[in-house]
Amino acid sequence: MQYQTAHHAPLEQPVSLTREALRSLEWLALGLILVAALAVRLYNLGSFPDTLLADEADNAQDSLRILYGQPPANGFFGVDWTSQPAFSIYKGAAFISLFGFTMTAIRLPSALISALALLPFYLLLRRQFSLTASLLAAVLLGTSVWYLNFSRSGWNIVDLCFFMPMALLFLMRGLDSLAPETPPRRRGVDFVASGFFCALALYGYPAGRAVVVALGLYLPLALYFYRTQVRQVLLGHVVIAAVTALLFAPQALYALRNWEHFNGRTGVVFLLNNPEFQADPRGTLMHQLSWNLRGPWDGRVNNTPQYSPAGEPQLDRLSGVLVLAGILMTMALPRLRSQPETWLWWLMLLSIWFFTQILTANTPNGARGLAYLPALYYFAAAGLDGILRLAHYTFERLSLSPAWGSVLKNTAVFLLAVLVAAGGYANLTHYAAWQMNPQTRQARYLYVTAREFPDWAAAIENLAKTGGGKMNVGQWREMHPIPDIANPH
Repeated sequence: MQYQTAHHAPLEQPVSLTREALRSLEWLALGLILVAALAVRLYNLGSFPDTLLADEADNAQDSLRILYGQPPANGFFGVDWTSQPAFSIYKGAAFISLFGFTMTAIRLPSALISALALLPFYLLLRRQFSLTASLLAAVLLGTSVWYLNFSRSGWNIVDLCFFMPMALLFLMRGLDSLAPETPPRRRGVDFVASGFFCALALYGYPAGRAVVVALGLYLPLALYFYRTQVRQVLLGHVVIAAVTALLFAPQALYALRNWEHFNGRTGVVFLLNNPEFQADPRGTLMHQLSWNLRGPWDGRVNNTPQYSPAGEPQLDRLSGVLVLAGILMTMALPRLRSQPETWLWWLMLLSIWFFTQILTANTPNGARGLAYLPALYYFAAAGLDGILRLAHYTFERLSLSPAWGSVLKNTAVFLLAVLVAAGGYANLTHYAAWQMNPQTRQARYLYVTAREFPDWAAAIENLAKTGGGKMNVGQWREMHPIPDIANPH
């Protein structure tokens, strides 16, 4: 069973353009968005934000020590200082070896992968939605303050925003390949690729575990939607599971031997270990559900002002409205309910949200929950597509002449594009103002300032060279106090 993508929807076929010309314009527009997203992330990356968070500094210190012959126990398949897979600090070490021990090199992996993540995100959207809606949703995701914050941070949190959509994209491509007309040599390749990115998700931030769970939960739905190819669907998921298990096996063996240590940090935030939950399970769980359902839209429940502006919702107003509209559309419209991608995105959103927000204490937490941000913006794309389809339907019902109908449809597209561009620009300026706000610096404390980074880096490098112990930012701060932490300059 095959599902027609949005590429050939009537909404996208102006008579003045051939399909090939439209395709070329599509890739040009997408390329410009990717270049712009990368430029926004690279601009002043080494000095803005002008405070290197304690977590960024600890990650960088672990990466540097690898280069000086002090890898973690069990090397690449060991764990970092957070007791999570060491993959990310080895990746950081590679960038430091290429670009030096600078703030730019520390943050560069996140900047690159967060811009690149817009590509698989867009390709997934185009399976269901119009060119315009998909491009505009990519712009909104790329300029989200929540997303930008971790895109310009020396942390591995944003990596999942690339690994997750890549795993989804190759899964759907693999299911597409089950069609009888597909050459046999292609079948299976995409399932292998999906398993590869599932393994990378497990090697990254802990939320990656929820990505693998969500893909496993999708199997019954895949069997339903592709019920004429049950055997091939089962085999494809076996391939994904086998590749994931094979690639993660060396890390899994170490984790099993050191289970308590490997889950040490996760155990600290696990809701069932929280004294409030143990005293009042039902009341605490209801509180969790209430706050985390409101988090993207209600600034009053913002628990992490170092990750998003204090007192503000996690989503900007335009994105928030579009996400709500898209959620309603995916539930109400048979056209969307009948498409397998819709349910895959729903599973991804709910799985990551449940594991990272409901089952952990002191949430909503912008760091733990970042991995489901692309899923939220999937619904923003559904909202945008719905607006365009409504405009198209309205103009058709007015029985206008083809010329007037075309003018009005193009006007609707133009106005929506202007609105999204204005929203994206507002997000960029808001991000810059937020990071320069003294209260933001205070919320980010502890940190190393950009001004003192060369001295801190020299001290850390000397410790690594001589085989000395580690020095966290708290210890550095004790020796180098800042009179006013809100105004470190």
